[in-house]
Amino acid sequence: MPKEITHWLIASAVSAGLEETAFRDPLERYENILKIGAVVHDAPYYYLKADRGKRFGDLPRRLHGTVDDAYELIGGLLSFTLERPPAERSPLLSFLVGLVTHLFADALLHPMIFYLTGPYDHPSFREGTAARQDHRRLETLLDMHFAGGYRRVTRCSLAAVLGAAEAPLDELFTHAGTAWLEPGRAAGFAEGLSSAFRFFAFMQGLYRNPVLGRLSFRLFPFVPSFAREILALVYAPQLARYEARIAGEIRYRHPCSGIEETGRFDDLFRRAVEHSVAFCRGLEPLLDGGGKRPARLILPAVDRGLGFDPDHPLCHYAGNRFFA
Repeated sequence: MPKEITHWLIASAVSAGLEETAFRDPLERYENILKIGAVVHDAPYYYLKADRGKRFGDLPRRLHGTVDDAYELIGGLLSFTLERPPAERSPLLSFLVGLVTHLFADALLHPMIFYLTGPYDHPSFREGTAARQDHRRLETLLDMHFAGGYRRVTRCSLAAVLGAAEAPLDELFTHAGTAWLEPGRAAGFAEGLSSAFRFFAFMQGLYRNPVLGRLSFRLFPFVPSFAREILALVYAPQLARYEARIAGEIRYRHPCSGIEETGRFDDLFRRAVEHSVAFCRGLEPLLDGGGKRPARLILPAVDRGLGFDPDHPLCHYAGNRFFA
């Protein structure tokens, strides 16, 4: 959340913004690793086996938790990366930039998305499933909007990204597991994440399927709620009829604070890129091979006002369904 193509587009724009930095070479050489890092947060949800908790622990929650949670994970991976031999750092740095872009994309886009679509985890099944359907449909529409239309999103394949990865994924995922989990759990984490990404890629292929895309709108009213939650992720050409609703200024309330704001999704996209570039530029002094590493790793500051306030629940939403 947002969907993978929005994350990839933001990551690509961030890569362009880091051309004159120490990240340039890793990002150019490991473009697909950057894209994998930008969506790794979503992959564990595609692991459906019973041992998910054993494989991932509370990592899926932390990857989609508060800014503080994501900040901690970025710091852990950066510390691990800086301890590796210089020859091994480049793919990890590209993966790390992907993590950063996901953090800021979520923090900036989520408040408006949640306000417009309702309480995703509402205790009432009826209200919760309606919100999940609209939430996922809106993120699907945003992919189409940012990519430049329906035809362009159908060409964006996660399977192709994984197949073209410039470094061994089992090794990359083992490194990530070592940085994030307790000792001895990295191998199981890597196996689980590889399995999750395979299923993620299979499902993303279905979301892009043109036949399913044309049929999904017709099927939507006639299938049970759980199926509608899945169909909401399918790229349907009919979604374009709603694009005018997200193209201009939107008045909304922050779901936590209730403060009224006016914003554009295009501006939130731009701000996610700018925040990501600024954060990565702040990391650059730590990457200087000739410099002395500080005794304590200090990451660039992040505005804790971004995203959601962990001390206050989401309780402010639009009164009507977005896709009514």
